Amino acid sequence: MHNIFNSGRQGVSIPLIGLEVTINGNVYKDPICIARLLTVDELERVNRFDTTSPKSRALIEEDIIENTFESFIGITSDVDWGDIEAGIITTIVDAIVLKSVEYASDIISSLEEFTCQINILHSIQAIVSRFTSTPFSDVEDLPISELLRRYAICIATFPEEVRPPQQEE
Repeated sequence: MHNIFNSGRQGVSIPLIGLEVTINGNVYKDPICIARLLTVDELERVNRFDTTSPKSRALIEEDIIENTFESFIGITSDVDWGDIEAGIITTIVDAIVLKSVEYASDIISSLEEFTCQINILHSIQAIVSRFTSTPFSDVEDLPISELLRRYAICIATFPEEVRPPQQEE
């Protein structure tokens, strides 16, 4: 189940502002969809498909929803896509594809955006991942206390390579 704390880390939140959407028989005003963005391979495949044919478009949309949709915030049950209003799937898919293309088409700006978001804790996560041979995504999920405990172990074990942070003066 996804909630506001783990929503969109690898993707995007898609607010359906101004819409009342019936999801599993319940009406929701302005629901927020969480979906991951497309991988490079998925984006390339989408660009190769003919999206002018309604049948092809529907198949692509179904595949994207099936593979990228995570949840609607606050809705814990699986979504019955066959019973959702017309146009909602297209709106979600278009947002996923557009945001994916946005990152891919302006890599320099995207990297600058992410670089501006990095802080010392992200660097500590990368160091812990590297020196403990733990996948970075697993390290990202560690509670802060465990992250810092493991970082302290890295400092003690690899003193020539891992230095403690310095107090700012």
